[in-house]
Amino acid sequence: MPDSGRSKKRITVDGITLAYEDYGRGRPVVFVHGVAATSFAWNSVAGMLSDTCRAVCFDLMGFGDSDKPRKESYTYRRQAELLLEAINQLGLERPVLAGHSLGGGVCLAILQELGNAHQKAVSGLVLVDTVCYPQKIPVFLRFLKVPVLPALVMKVFPEGWGMKHSARSVFQRDMQSESIDIYTHALQSNGAHSSLIATAKSIIPSNLDDFVSSYSRISVPTRIIWGRHDNIVPLELGRKLAEEIGTAGFYIIEESGHCPHEERPEEVARLIGCFLEDQS
Repeated sequence: MPDSGRSKKRITVDGITLAYEDYGRGRPVVFVHGVAATSFAWNSVAGMLSDTCRAVCFDLMGFGDSDKPRKESYTYRRQAELLLEAINQLGLERPVLAGHSLGGGVCLAILQELGNAHQKAVSGLVLVDTVCYPQKIPVFLRFLKVPVLPALVMKVFPEGWGMKHSARSVFQRDMQSESIDIYTHALQSNGAHSSLIATAKSIIPSNLDDFVSSYSRISVPTRIIWGRHDNIVPLELGRKLAEEIGTAGFYIIEESGHCPHEERPEEVARLIGCFLEDQS
């Protein structure tokens, strides 16, 4: 199976083993990936920042090399509970949370889980093209919610077909072949299909109104980064989120789709690096 070239570590929280990559020294930054991705999504950005910070990139439950239990809740809150406990066990004091898409929603859920009185446990928040408001669900996620159909198609079509097809709507430029190989093989692992389907079914949280209302109470320094040509989570939702979070700065990455951290890693790393300097 292709990998990022880095060996992953393991940590078990509440009976679930999470895989993660941990490199660099200094201020901890926790990176969280999006749907159908793995920690590999953040490798380029985290690598560029590892000279000045400790970069910890997790595979969420259900993805990559983390456990993929069938009888689990794949909600933002559950993912947030597991990550928060992992952060505590690893002794990552006042980390910056950096999340993309689904991972951004998990980071927002962590702040909600901490509550207003305990937000100081996090020193900063970076959100990249994150899920945040009610919107039309992307076609590939709607497809995953149809009973039986996803499993059937995944068996019939060639390995990598789904990833290549989805990438056309996600990336402004062609997705790197290395990324396609890594994500495709990760989705072929035992339990990956059912975990992906369960995640798709929870992509709109049942407590969405409470979730959205919590944004205005976020008090930690925040940097929001968005791809100009995001066809998955529209740019105007990013602007709205930045207006609602009073501590947020909003930055647009030109010539990028939904994944600027993979399409334009140098620019995203620069923005996060400047953010870290501003908070030091």
